[in-house]
Amino acid sequence: MNYFAQLFILIGLTIVSAGCSSNKQSEYPTTATPVQVNSTILKASNFEFENPTGDWFCCEGKQGKFSIESSAGTIIPGGEVIIRLKPNGEEVTVKRDIRFRLTERNEDRTYARTVDEITLYYETTNSHPSGYTTKLPGKEGTFYFLSAEAINGKNVEDTLLTSLEVPIQQVVASMSTKEQNYKGTERVKLVVNNEGPTDLFFGTPYSLQKMEDKKWVPIEPAGSVMFTMIGIMVKPGGTWEQEAQLENLALGHYRFTKEVEGEGTNIKLQIYAEFDVKN
Repeated sequence: MNYFAQLFILIGLTIVSAGCSSNKQSEYPTTATPVQVNSTILKASNFEFENPTGDWFCCEGKQGKFSIESSAGTIIPGGEVIIRLKPNGEEVTVKRDIRFRLTERNEDRTYARTVDEITLYYETTNSHPSGYTTKLPGKEGTFYFLSAEAINGKNVEDTLLTSLEVPIQQVVASMSTKEQNYKGTERVKLVVNNEGPTDLFFGTPYSLQKMEDKKWVPIEPAGSVMFTMIGIMVKPGGTWEQEAQLENLALGHYRFTKEVEGEGTNIKLQIYAEFDVKN
């Protein structure tokens, strides 16, 4: 599965993600839990938007009248994005227009173009429970902002702004061992290399195989093997190391195998690290 095809933030204030519940760190909030609200919800005044007030959408030290579910982070080309506004507690009167916009951004996040825009009138906080939904263009290596603005007449009373990234749909990764030769009971250090151009995401599990009669044969562990269930994010050009314990392996040629995937893609790869067990 693609662990995190899309991130949803539920503000009231709760943050969850679609798919696995894992800890992973990255420069931008992506499909992960937990994420920091302040790094996911952008400061609108840094761009062409009005300052947020927290009166309707939360933040600025306020809870807001809406509970918000919004797409953010990395997503595949053509993926669906949403903003849903629901009552944050009891249903209350709004009588405001809410303008939803999807804008494409340049690399420095300045405005490039408006992809989609719609304005809905909210009589109450429960007027449009299905919210705003649209699809991203099929373009790779692109940034977008998804926004909602509460409008009273000509005045923007509050702004919600989240960031989306559609990465290049390519994964180049490899895995190796620190040494080529080991004894059958040594600890092995595995090194995962992300050669780009997309963030690499994977877990700690791995499997072991042995070459027998020119075929790779799975090797079952002698005892129980416990893996910490976390998600690991490696940026392009980065590496990550993991130790594995060999248990009474006979002489021969072996390999570790691990599944990795590109963040914001549907690409999954098996990567391998070959080594030999010698006396």
